[in-house]
Amino acid sequence: MCSSDLLLPFALAGALGATAAMCVGAAAAVALAVMAHRRERAPLLRAIGLANRLAAGDLRQRVLASRNNLEGQLMRALNQVGVNLYAVVSDARSEVLAMQSASEEIARGNEDLSNRTENTASNLEQTVAAMHQLADRKSTRLNSSHLVISYAVFCLKKK
Repeated sequence: MCSSDLLLPFALAGALGATAAMCVGAAAAVALAVMAHRRERAPLLRAIGLANRLAAGDLRQRVLASRNNLEGQLMRALNQVGVNLYAVVSDARSEVLAMQSASEEIARGNEDLSNRTENTASNLEQTVAAMHQLADRKSTRLNSSHLVISYAVFCLKKK
């Protein structure tokens, strides 16, 4: 037997070990790449989630942004958008309530004015009716006076 034949099992074992080591190394590299990819995507997925919740109208959502990189800046900006939108909506709600209150007060004032106008119109109608009665009485007295004068003139002419 040749000395190379004696070394062949060791050579094969070394090659298999190197291949196995390369496979383990490749699997570890893939696992690390997947973990790094997930770690890099997680802040973006949180930012997308926050943006979607804001778009759906949930203005009280906040996300903790502890990083000082671009993802952290994005999260802080989205949080500020939520805070600003909440302030705008709150201010608008307050203004709407104030306008509603003012509208109700105007409606009450209009009703009061309408009631007073109706009362004034009724009083005016009564005054007009009384004036007509006075005018009729005056006309009757005037006619009576004319009759008396006419009779007196007739009587004087007869004498």
